[in-house]
Amino acid sequence: MAQEEALDSLGTWRTPQRTIHDGQRWIHRLTELRSFVAQQRRWPRYKNPHTEAERILGVWLHGQKQNHTRNKLSPAQTRLLDERVPGWSGLLRWQVTLPPPTPPAPG
Repeated sequence: MAQEEALDSLGTWRTPQRTIHDGQRWIHRLTELRSFVAQQRRWPRYKNPHTEAERILGVWLHGQKQNHTRNKLSPAQTRLLDERVPGWSGLLRWQVTLPPPTPPAPG
């Protein structure tokens, strides 16, 4: 019991490595999605994508929508998606309506 308490003080030793990696991959995909949408001004496609990277993001986004519908996304995941890629859970149109990029401050 004392050994477990000592290990507990170190952090996530009880969390399987796969769970940790899955969480990190989820955050990575979210970051990639945000970048894709900001650059392309559209949602990634999983059918007839321009690149393999787009297909991967399109499949991931489709899965997030399905998980959301089935109440399988955590509140934190839903909040992050809502904050970082507004409109992700609605009907995904080809074009994304985002505010124009902010110009850099004069130097």
